[in-house]
Amino acid sequence: MKEKTFMKKYGMLLMILGVAAVTRLAGLGKIPEGILPDEACAAYNAWTLMTEGMDNRGYGFPVYFIAWGSGMNTLYSYLSIPFLWLFGATTMVYRIPQALFGILGVLAAYVLGRELLNEKFGLLFSFLLAINPWNIMINRFALESNLAPAMFLISLTLLVLGIRKNSGYLPAAAAFFGLTLYSYAQSWIVVPLFLLLFLLFYRKSIPYGKHLWVSILVLAVIASPLLYFVGVNLNLLPEIKTRFFSIPRLLAFRGEEINIAHMIDSAKMVCKMLLRQYDGAAHTACAKTGAYYFFTAPFWMLGIVLQLTGIVRSRRLEKKPLEYVMLFWLGSAAVMCVLNEIVTVIHTNLIHIPIIFYGAYGIYKVCSYLKSKVFSGICMGMLLFSFGIFAVWYVKDSEEYASYFVGREAEEAIEMARSVSENGEFTIVEPGTINFATILWEKKIPVTDYLNSVVYTGVPGWENPESFTGYRYVQTLDEAVEDGVYLIAIKYEEEMMHRNYQIITVNADYSLAIR
Repeated sequence: MKEKTFMKKYGMLLMILGVAAVTRLAGLGKIPEGILPDEACAAYNAWTLMTEGMDNRGYGFPVYFIAWGSGMNTLYSYLSIPFLWLFGATTMVYRIPQALFGILGVLAAYVLGRELLNEKFGLLFSFLLAINPWNIMINRFALESNLAPAMFLISLTLLVLGIRKNSGYLPAAAAFFGLTLYSYAQSWIVVPLFLLLFLLFYRKSIPYGKHLWVSILVLAVIASPLLYFVGVNLNLLPEIKTRFFSIPRLLAFRGEEINIAHMIDSAKMVCKMLLRQYDGAAHTACAKTGAYYFFTAPFWMLGIVLQLTGIVRSRRLEKKPLEYVMLFWLGSAAVMCVLNEIVTVIHTNLIHIPIIFYGAYGIYKVCSYLKSKVFSGICMGMLLFSFGIFAVWYVKDSEEYASYFVGREAEEAIEMARSVSENGEFTIVEPGTINFATILWEKKIPVTDYLNSVVYTGVPGWENPESFTGYRYVQTLDEAVEDGVYLIAIKYEEEMMHRNYQIITVNADYSLAIR
């Protein structure tokens, strides 16, 4: 009887979580096949921290990686270490935490939607997130900033539970908000701005007491190393470098990417991207269906308008339903987006879950107003039809996004280059052909060997090695002028032939030029 009652109450949620699990875990490591250079760099740092206690720049457990020179978020790498230790250092294993947090985010969407409106809306919101193309795609590869949306969603859910249910959730919310700061640097603006708006509009709803003060302390303690890190990179404080904890000075601090000079242009680009639901990068959104499914666009615009209208008309905002927290999330993320010089689906990742929320909100409000099962059925049919198109594309048309990931073709080219070279030495033309981070991760080169051999070139914020542990690079095709074996992107075959190099085509991506 208890099992029947449980299934009756939570059966639909379990089905949604099942869909989320299948779409995020099935074929993980193969779809997409290969690894992004940024993903490889963070994975290599996780492995070196696990094996030798330092990152690829020689810092022991830093709060922020130097990586290429201008920095990389650390949280995901630290979360992945237990998985690498238990199951082995493979790309598939490295991606497991991202997939799990994606599933946990779907559960958080249900709880948040239930608390903000009701059970039906919670199920609708979680379902839209479970089948959302953007969310599925970012949960299947472990770019470290991909973690931020789920972290923020979980943080907000715990905050709402702390207000609605039990103030004991507040310290957990504070801890997750604090950890979110380590998942993506853009959250350094979004999280404080959101919390400020929440405090201003819901201050009378906050349960003051020991849990609140503990929460403030928890957030302050977790955030303080990053505050020190900012001070270090503004040349106000000395860096800290120890075996067990480091706060490094970056070679270049990317603060110039955030300014008000390009707000209007960025705002236009953000609006264009949200309406097109695509930015030209096929590994983060599906051009055939859009990032949120094209037919939901009128609904999320309607949902935003409905809530803006309600909040503007209200004179006592602190008494309004907690559902307005999503406006504060949307607004905080929008501020970050228009301040950012770079506008892509990835660089604006904190704005997408509010858009998905408002798509669900608009559908829910229209269905509630019409009270039509036919209309509700049409909406569900459109969602399932769109999801089917996306799923077929993602599984069968991987060549559209495969070029973003370095896979077995690179390994084949490296081995071929070694075999045709008299002494096993060869040169890779351009870091973008096969990025050095990919080699470090795939070959598991000990970080001490790497640090003892690497010679860097390039601008401080985006350094690339000229050589390390037997691998050599030239930074441009024009530098490939000496005799020897060069590993090149296939697009350079004709140019190298004109320079009297013998060409060996390895596969669809890479060739060897020999003279």
